[in-house]
Amino acid sequence: MLATTNDSAQPQRRAKLAVFDFDGTSIDGQSGLLFSVYLWRHGLMSVPRAAALVWWGLRYKLHLPQSQDEARELVFGALEDLSNRDIDKVMHEFYESTLKDRYRPGVASEVAKRHGEGCVTLLVSATFAPIAADAAKTLGVDAYIATGMERDADGNYTGRVEGAVVQGPEKVAAVTRWADAHLGRGAWTLAYAYGDHHTDSALLSAAARGYAVCPGETLRKLARQQGWEILDWGDSPAKTSRRRGQPAGLPGGR
Repeated sequence: MLATTNDSAQPQRRAKLAVFDFDGTSIDGQSGLLFSVYLWRHGLMSVPRAAALVWWGLRYKLHLPQSQDEARELVFGALEDLSNRDIDKVMHEFYESTLKDRYRPGVASEVAKRHGEGCVTLLVSATFAPIAADAAKTLGVDAYIATGMERDADGNYTGRVEGAVVQGPEKVAAVTRWADAHLGRGAWTLAYAYGDHHTDSALLSAAARGYAVCPGETLRKLARQQGWEILDWGDSPAKTSRRRGQPAGLPGGR
């Protein structure tokens, strides 16, 4: 449970939060990697920048020193010659063309189920905020928390991450800040949390009930140790179509 709850408050009067991770949990795939590929295919990613991202990815996989800010600033830097409006447009077009068919079949019904219980539903993600905004609309969640990119006094992107990347333990800190600001300190409890990766363990631990959704092996083992329920929300229409050799949306695909 989160330390922000207050023993003097009546538990039944506290708002219940249901928090959903995005990459790998709500969708199958990683939006950051998919966005990088999208930029490359559309001629917006240079070879040196792509190489730098590959090197960052290798360090991440090998648990070598790396910065979460670095990866996002490398990706965002590919768009530095575009206006802030065009950058937002690129991210929206990426979402519509690449991510919209990647939702796991079980996520929408789970969001609806928690809404039916009266929960406040949140999407929390390390992805860029404009992408998370589109995802929040699709899922019908009450709000989203995502990684912001800094803007200058004129509203133009600077290319730097604003604040902390919303990943790992920062997800718990970000949810706490949001809930304290919007619901009131001591007026809420983290009832449910959903994640797919071992870096989501802090979020699942903070919830009254944590769920490991289509987890990787490390989180699967941890879920068994911690007693978190393991959920299989199925494959997205995009993944099913790839298996059948058909583009999503064509007859026989979903």
